[in-house]
Amino acid sequence: MSAKNGLTRSFKLIGCLAVVALAFSALFASVASAKKVPPTNKTTYIAMGDSVSYGYSQEKFVLNFPAEPASAFDGGLVDLLGEKLAKKEAKENNLLETKNLSCPGERSVGLIGNGPVAESLIANAEVTHFAAGEAPCAWHNETGFPRHVEYGTVSQLEAALGLIAAGKEEGGAPVKDITFQIGSNDELKKLGECASPAYLSAHGFSSFIECVQVEAAKTLFPSIINNIGLVVGVLRNAGYTGPIAILGFYNPQSFLVAGSDPLQKSLNEAMEATIGAGKFGPHVAYGNPFKKTNPQGKKTETPEQKQALEKAAICKYTEECNIFDKKITLEGVVKHPVTGLEVEEEEAKTGKMISGDIHPTHEGHVLFEKTLYSALKKAA
Repeated sequence: MSAKNGLTRSFKLIGCLAVVALAFSALFASVASAKKVPPTNKTTYIAMGDSVSYGYSQEKFVLNFPAEPASAFDGGLVDLLGEKLAKKEAKENNLLETKNLSCPGERSVGLIGNGPVAESLIANAEVTHFAAGEAPCAWHNETGFPRHVEYGTVSQLEAALGLIAAGKEEGGAPVKDITFQIGSNDELKKLGECASPAYLSAHGFSSFIECVQVEAAKTLFPSIINNIGLVVGVLRNAGYTGPIAILGFYNPQSFLVAGSDPLQKSLNEAMEATIGAGKFGPHVAYGNPFKKTNPQGKKTETPEQKQALEKAAICKYTEECNIFDKKITLEGVVKHPVTGLEVEEEEAKTGKMISGDIHPTHEGHVLFEKTLYSALKKAA
């Protein structure tokens, strides 16, 4: 009898354990299935900028000419950052879509454009230092090259406003993060002007260096900072309250344009001071890559050691040392270099560095992505 009771109790115990096991199994299955449920809420990350944010490089352009599919320029800092932000959004059951509005060759006035936004800024008596906009994105609107996101003939800023408005509608994809970098082409335009003897004569400059130094401090840098501030202001007036991260400036041509490091450093410092003082409002942060891309060395190091350190960084983070691009420069033509010119021999013979491409390498894009991600966290 006792043995039977023991067996009965054992079978009851086994039955209870089986029920518990089935319950836990169902629970785990439920959790597992819950994890497999695809995200239901759509969100948006907007990136604006020039060729750096676009992912452009001269080598990619040459090898894909004349089609220039946007996919040939995938894998840049915006894609890298978008992937990281998407993982973060997925934890909140959100499906993030990256909208890279960037356009190679864009200047700060072109990012704003010459449409309704520019007209409104010009008409606003409180807005200073903005006389006129510029036709946006010649890369697409004049040459017909594709973009990562097509948005017609409007400017990047106007396209961003459209995405912000659409995100507020029922079932829309709210904008969660915005990044942009702009101003490098403003600088390149000024360098080109200062390289013109006619421009120097017309403006009373005795040399290229004098022109660059005077105009950078007097008109160029204030204009870049002002236009970036206007972009932030327009985004805020459209009702976007989230974080805005702005990528700072690097100097790939430190060894080609004498005295350019102190100027680029001063622009970064002016941007940091402006944002730090709250002049662009809350939730705005600046990511400055200059110390990495252009290390100035320690005071105890010799000039030669400092130059070697900076050149190594430039070669790592930019395409200035890319032999493919150096051959193009040496040949003076934009085509695949086939002559087999020995760039190293030419540099050794002349004692001058042959220019490659100012755009970031993969390592540069990784650096810029990390810099922007840190800025976004700071701005949140």
